[in-house]
Amino acid sequence: MICAEKGKYGKPPPIQISGKTRTGRPWPYKRPEAEKHAPKKTASATNIHGCLYHALINCLIPESFPVTFTPQNANETGSSQYNAESNPQIQLCLIIMLTPLPPLLTTSEPGSFAAFTLEKRLPAILDNLAKNADALQTQILQQLASEIREKTITPLPPLVFGSLDQAIKPYTGRRWADMPYLAVELYFYARILLAFGYAANTLIDPFRPAKQQANLQAIESLAALRDYCDEDCSIVHLLRWSVMGNIADLSQYAIPEADQVSLLMDESNTAEALLDSCPNQIDYVFDNAGMDVLADLLLIRRISRHCARIVAHVRPWPMFVSDMTMADITHLMGKLTASPIAAVQTLGEDITRLLHQNRLVLRASPALGLPICFCEDETLVHKTFENSELVLFKGDLNYRYFAGDRRWPHTTEKQFFFERFGRSAVCLRMLKSEVLVGLPADIAAQTLQLPSGWLTSGRHGVIQVFIGRR
Repeated sequence: MICAEKGKYGKPPPIQISGKTRTGRPWPYKRPEAEKHAPKKTASATNIHGCLYHALINCLIPESFPVTFTPQNANETGSSQYNAESNPQIQLCLIIMLTPLPPLLTTSEPGSFAAFTLEKRLPAILDNLAKNADALQTQILQQLASEIREKTITPLPPLVFGSLDQAIKPYTGRRWADMPYLAVELYFYARILLAFGYAANTLIDPFRPAKQQANLQAIESLAALRDYCDEDCSIVHLLRWSVMGNIADLSQYAIPEADQVSLLMDESNTAEALLDSCPNQIDYVFDNAGMDVLADLLLIRRISRHCARIVAHVRPWPMFVSDMTMADITHLMGKLTASPIAAVQTLGEDITRLLHQNRLVLRASPALGLPICFCEDETLVHKTFENSELVLFKGDLNYRYFAGDRRWPHTTEKQFFFERFGRSAVCLRMLKSEVLVGLPADIAAQTLQLPSGWLTSGRHGVIQVFIGRR
């Protein structure tokens, strides 16, 4: 993005004044004597904005970029403003500079979904796990439930969960409610794995039975979904069905029925055009097991016609009950290719062929186990999506990884996130958290009429496209 370029500071660019071009003033600028003794002007919104444009032009915008300069008033020669409307790049720089980062979501905020998660959802997950645990594991899970309510954060072992132990370290000794929401959740699942004996060389997954059962049920359901299994099914239909499949989230307190959900924002046609543009590489970030991942595989098979390579990302270790790991994908592929259902077997064979041709690459990405935000870490984006021209983020958690687990105003411009992410993105999700951005004003107004809890009920989906302005 323009305002992030390095090595361009110092000499200001040429400025267009009344149809004539002059070079930038000497740097550092020395005020003329007449200007030093001129009466001071009262600050106004226009003057302040002019100063901001001026600062952008003199310090941030490359020398080769032309900037227009127009008088505020034909009769006023001493004051002027930069015409940002004729320079979208200036507008983009202003969006980046002037959009403040809102506070992180925390479990200490009364009445928030994060607080509800700490109080209700996490204990319910522990109760479900205890049903199939042995005596020692049950005791540890009960101690963990008590710790959430009454005790403080303890350190994680090094190296077992990548660098998660370092991310949690600053919160050691503090209450669970004093840690950011996403960090609390990741810490919670790490503690569950440790309770079941998970280690660097002992990759135990206490959620595996539930995920495998969800996969088997979804495979059986595909027999009745011939339209979506058709190799020529339109990308728009697969995108919409993929979002509907995202209701299959076993970490939710309650899962709605399919006839209870709807799309709040649907940019599937724009997404299809973007996928049809034949990007060299598309990255796809998986979410849940069950119908969710089958819809993803059907969509991947379809869009593989339009790009040379697809990199699919899964979690680095088990978390959020139903999130896919490398072991889950491997097991699922075996079930698909061995299925007696012809459409399912064909899907398995097609995905296997893409894998053998290296046109589909599966990757367990360490970043997907850390409390990070891709739009706030350019280095991490490059490391995770190095050669990607387009990233599809599936599901609610991945949306939080993309935009940031913050209390964003819902109308925060999508351009802000595109510029910070540095490449196009498509987000497919059912709303199950309080993070939502990029809503047009009319849709934001419609949400005022929705029942309370609409952000987290899993009944409203979005298909959002984050692309640069043309």
